[in-house]
Amino acid sequence: MIRRFRGQTGGDMSSTDEEAFGEDNTYELGLVVLARGSPELDSLSSNEWAEAGCSRMGPWDRCPGACRYIKMVRSRAFEIAEERASHGTYAYCRHNDGYIGFRGAVVLPRTTEEVSRAVKLLSSLSIPFNVSGGRHATSGTASMGPEGAVIDLRRMRGVSVDAAAHTVTFEGGCLWSDVDDAAWEHGLATPGGTVADTGVGGLVLGGGFGWLSGRHGLTIDCLVSVEMVLADGSVVVASDDEGGDKDLFWAVRGAGASFGVATRFTSRVFPQGNVWSGALVFPFERAAEVVGAVNEHLEVEEGDQAVMLAPGYGPPGPDGARAKAVAMYVFHNGTAAEGARYFAALLALGPVLNATAEMPYRLVNRQLDHLVTPGARWQHGVAHMTGPVDAAAFVAAASKFYAYVDCELASSGGAQDLRNTVLGFEIFPWAKACSVPATATAHSNRGRYYNVGLVMNWTDASRDAEVRRFKKELADLISETMYHPKASRESGSNIAKSSQYLYGNYLDQPISAEGAFGDNAVRLRELKARYDPENRFDKLWRLADRK
Repeated sequence: MIRRFRGQTGGDMSSTDEEAFGEDNTYELGLVVLARGSPELDSLSSNEWAEAGCSRMGPWDRCPGACRYIKMVRSRAFEIAEERASHGTYAYCRHNDGYIGFRGAVVLPRTTEEVSRAVKLLSSLSIPFNVSGGRHATSGTASMGPEGAVIDLRRMRGVSVDAAAHTVTFEGGCLWSDVDDAAWEHGLATPGGTVADTGVGGLVLGGGFGWLSGRHGLTIDCLVSVEMVLADGSVVVASDDEGGDKDLFWAVRGAGASFGVATRFTSRVFPQGNVWSGALVFPFERAAEVVGAVNEHLEVEEGDQAVMLAPGYGPPGPDGARAKAVAMYVFHNGTAAEGARYFAALLALGPVLNATAEMPYRLVNRQLDHLVTPGARWQHGVAHMTGPVDAAAFVAAASKFYAYVDCELASSGGAQDLRNTVLGFEIFPWAKACSVPATATAHSNRGRYYNVGLVMNWTDASRDAEVRRFKKELADLISETMYHPKASRESGSNIAKSSQYLYGNYLDQPISAEGAFGDNAVRLRELKARYDPENRFDKLWRLADRK
């Protein structure tokens, strides 16, 4: 018999859920079992629930502690059907339709103690689990099949600012908008994600960079401490301060997702005023001129400016057609007048759209939100390039992208399934990041090279393999024609010599530890054996053999 169960989005149990479990069918694992109301549930005997790993508790209204906040549907005693989830249910993955599915368990803690209890419980039952923060990633590492669990931190979004100490403390389920907004109330800011709904945990633990990195370095370079639940359920504060775990602090700054559940971060924040930023849009035919102006920018950049080149499509015209265009997002950490003077060469090219403006810093990270809206199917890829930007190679890469999308457009009878794909050539100053030695943190990829994010967006599930194949081809082309290792070395790179120059937060496929961390992989493996000997936190890079 196939029984279909669906987890809910949040809050207390719905009436339907409560009706499905009477007093005799409510069980405790320190968790609450939730499901869609079905007469079949009532037919499950206590023995069947016990076989699923549950032990009897009391009525819902006397459910203590974590039971209200942790949801679980076990699959040992019954089969969970692969049914597509709808909006409004937990099984609808908020960001990426490519990883929609049912989980054996969904854990929704409110406190570090509840996270610890969940980790201990899941480990004791040998249930594999992943951790979900902002649910923004496309790699699937925050997803889990029906045989496992997801510890979802969405209810842990507290933020506090100590303006006198210039620090901000935020919980692991926060989004960057939570941190930006809280710090801005005090005229403060710290380097964070360039999209507001990026989760803090994934970005911080993988290194992190943003519009302020030219002035303050990577996100991890501003960290003061990280509270983490380890694989055995113990709670440790990682920091360089007296009493802090210094070895773990080294590891979590770049490889943190491999060591535990980060429940709280403390970071330095800095005085921050308004900034000048926005989009300049040019016809694709002028791409070479735009790249030339970007190269002029690279010759004089001071650390307070950044640009992002994004070849794509403009809005639909009267006939529904979308013309090829190059959007250029510019940033100057200062006034509008200063920004206009600094980017005068670009403005002189006469963009068809100028959406730049002076704005509060907390708004700058919301500019790209429309490019990565929830839903559809997403997958991230990463390539790298060095400066000066090769205009011919840039045009060739963009042309390959356009040819693929236009071919898809013709074969689908006009459907525009891939036209929301984003190619982001992220030209952020790296001098500040390069001032930190490669061995100072686990994140060793510090050099004067630039990330190219390939954010593939489509809706037709039958095309998954094809789109992923093309994404790899395009990433390989960009890295082969636009990345020059000699230029990176001569500019003062601190990149470990064995590194493959890949930014961990953009990875979507497994990679070797050396590929992700270079020479730091040796120390990381030693620390992994100490802190997570059973390899509960097994990520895209392999630091230990899978148990």
